[in-house]
Amino acid sequence: MYFDIFVNGKKRATVGHDDLENVSISVSGNSEGVSLISGAVCKEGVQNYHIHWFQDDLAETDEVSIRRSNATEATEPQKIVKMGDRNRSADGERFCDFCKLSENEVGKLVQTGSTPTICENCVDLCVEILRGVEK
Repeated sequence: MYFDIFVNGKKRATVGHDDLENVSISVSGNSEGVSLISGAVCKEGVQNYHIHWFQDDLAETDEVSIRRSNATEATEPQKIVKMGDRNRSADGERFCDFCKLSENEVGKLVQTGSTPTICENCVDLCVEILRGVEK
């Protein structure tokens, strides 16, 4: 499944994969700036990959549109990351894939489909890092 992303009527990218698990096209930011971000989780054989196409700053007047595409391949991604197996103990206890602490140590873990598991503390750290990134 593929999607075309347009900014101000100009095609920015085609994102997707033949064996798409999920695609994320999102807007993130605050009063200091807003970014358009595209990524996806896909599967090739038994291996999952996270694909990142772009992160662009948006002006206040920019218009973004997303359309389902009949494309058979995506725009060349900026980054592809092979996703690892979950760390699990013999009793099935789950761990945060980022800090490696157990669910008993950090509390609730978040996981969507086959994406990595992350704890609230690591989510908060990611948000702080993203807010501090200057472009």
